[in-house]
Amino acid sequence: DCVVPGKFMREIASLQDLGGDVAIGANGTQIIAEYAGMRFVTRSIEGNYPNWKRFFPAERTSSVAFALPAVRQAVKRAAAIATTAEPVTIEAHPGSEFATVSLVDEGGSSSSEEVPCSVSGVGTKIRLNVAYAATALDCFECDSVALETSGPTNPAVFSGGCHKHLVMPCRPTA
Repeated sequence: DCVVPGKFMREIASLQDLGGDVAIGANGTQIIAEYAGMRFVTRSIEGNYPNWKRFFPAERTSSVAFALPAVRQAVKRAAAIATTAEPVTIEAHPGSEFATVSLVDEGGSSSSEEVPCSVSGVGTKIRLNVAYAATALDCFECDSVALETSGPTNPAVFSGGCHKHLVMPCRPTA
């Protein structure tokens, strides 16, 4: 594991616009990228960092798989009516082929939409900050995403491709 400077990664990412493959590797304290016969070298960032993996739940009781464009658009439509940071509720039941993405704002406006999905486990009903959920879904560049949960008050994890995004839930209302 190593920490790569952001400026270096942006420069290497810009090479994709030129076409061709970029090879990236690490040897000790250096990060090396090769492209079209050129070699780029930088030092990895040193330091003691928290074990970020411990924030992600080790077990989950539910996984809901969505086509990314469908769930992303449903959350964005819900966000469009939010006047503040109201939570969006995502609810899916075992055996159902659809999940409900809904939001009720403090003024009484509401949004509810059925999104095709595949449910594994016990299903889920979780309330997430609509802006955080929308931002998390915007980070993905794959075809599908899974919402993994282990209860309404435990962290939710959106995962897809090689990316994971943790979103803390909003407290359920009484």
